[in-house]
Amino acid sequence: MNVIKRFFEWIMGWVMMGVIVITLGWAVNTFGGGDDSNATKRSKKTTISKDEKLIEVRKEYWDNGKLKSETPYKKHYGIGWKKVKTTLTPHGVAKEYYETGILKKEDPYVDGERTGVVKFYDENGSIEMSATFKNSKQDGKTAYYYSDGSVMDVEYYKDGHLAQVSDKPNDEI
Repeated sequence: MNVIKRFFEWIMGWVMMGVIVITLGWAVNTFGGGDDSNATKRSKKTTISKDEKLIEVRKEYWDNGKLKSETPYKKHYGIGWKKVKTTLTPHGVAKEYYETGILKKEDPYVDGERTGVVKFYDENGSIEMSATFKNSKQDGKTAYYYSDGSVMDVEYYKDGHLAQVSDKPNDEI
């Protein structure tokens, strides 16, 4: 009887050691553990329930602590082989920032498809380009801008293919 008891104590000791190692690994990956070489990998999750859809916003930060990106995801649940599978698809406006904290890009998604007007900004915060997407394909106006915000050039796309280049780029977009 003593042999069996010692065997189970030995097994439980190894199991507990594994739990401690896994927990420490999670803590180091989550909080950086004092080594700033993983600082760009740090992220923060926020869960928001809106209209009975679970939205999770994932945020990433630069080494200086400023926001690098934030992307909203919609959670989908499905039944897989013997377990429930969770998948995340981009849903909402994903944003990227320069290391200075200035907005670099706004990228709208609907159920994983790029849909809406994507906008790119330079390091001074001035718009460089805007492009309309539908179902992840360029569809509509794409405008290129001078640094003062005036329109440089306009192109029109249909279902991902260039349809027309404007001969009057200064027309209102």
